[in-house]
Amino acid sequence: MGREGQADVMVAGCANPTRRVIEAGLMTVGLADGITLPSSYFLMIVPDFLGQGRKSFIFADCAVNADPTPAELADIALTSAHSAQALLGENPRVAMLSFSTKGSAQHPRVDKVRAAMSLVRERAPELTIDGEFQVDAALVPSVAQKKVKEQSAVAGQANVLIFPDLDSGNIAYKLAQWLGWRAGNRTDPARFCQANQRPVARRQRRRYRHSMCRGSRRSCLVLPFGRRHGRPRALELEVFDDRVGGDVARGAVDAPAIARR
Repeated sequence: MGREGQADVMVAGCANPTRRVIEAGLMTVGLADGITLPSSYFLMIVPDFLGQGRKSFIFADCAVNADPTPAELADIALTSAHSAQALLGENPRVAMLSFSTKGSAQHPRVDKVRAAMSLVRERAPELTIDGEFQVDAALVPSVAQKKVKEQSAVAGQANVLIFPDLDSGNIAYKLAQWLGWRAGNRTDPARFCQANQRPVARRQRRRYRHSMCRGSRRSCLVLPFGRRHGRPRALELEVFDDRVGGDVARGAVDAPAIARR
């Protein structure tokens, strides 16, 4: 249905693991032009970031690629920047993360991040990207002033964080989610697959009606502006029991209508 234009967004994951969601996306809508690697990103909404109020970030890749090569990491950075532009409505400022900041450490893992950044700059010279950064240098202006000696449009201002591997990305998003919850300032992650020709969103397993409604609504935000302000249709691939509700069972559903319930 997504491939034939009868649905704009595919939402899945309540009853199936991530790999099945990715397989479904690859078999139906396929990958975007010029991209060879499916990946994921998490929309992390921080209610009060550094006392400055609500701020949104893109974390990638936190769910799919265990140990990406430099070329694969470059793909992840490019697709994440595109996703950020569509979802956040602001200029993506992409930070390539590491345990090193601008040469403070030397290691093959640091070299991988530097190589990936060089590839991104070759493929998309207009993109605002920099690194390698430790995460505090990427996010906190006062730390960036101390650690980053050269001029950077990203240091201390990043809104897209590219992690060097799945270990760091997965750990980071869960720390952000649960440490914030303990402090009464919970960060609420929304999970998306990316690099497909049409949006594909993954919901966490065993989530019920309220999560599916919110997931369908969030997924429609990545549509082009004109389609987003029409009546987007979310394709839900799975069949659930009565706790979820028949209105989000197999078939195309009206996402705004469900979100209002």
